[in-house]
Amino acid sequence: MGNSTKSKKAATEPSISNFLSGVVGNTKDLVDNLIENVESAEKSARKGVSKIAKQDIKNLRKQTENLNDQVKKLSKVTKAK
Repeated sequence: MGNSTKSKKAATEPSISNFLSGVVGNTKDLVDNLIENVESAEKSARKGVSKIAKQDIKNLRKQTENLNDQVKKLSKVTKAK
């Protein structure tokens, strides 16, 4: 009886090891995929922020030009009085 228990244990150890190796391998693959997805998302976010910042700068320049025009008009009106 003692030998049959040992042989069953010996037979199941490789299958447990194989199972755990598979779990570890799948976990590594999952983590690698997550890292790739995060890197891709970060790049996309940076590009999006860059585009938004460029548009904000353009809008700010337009507003500054409009303000300069208004200041020039006001100075003309003040000089005319």
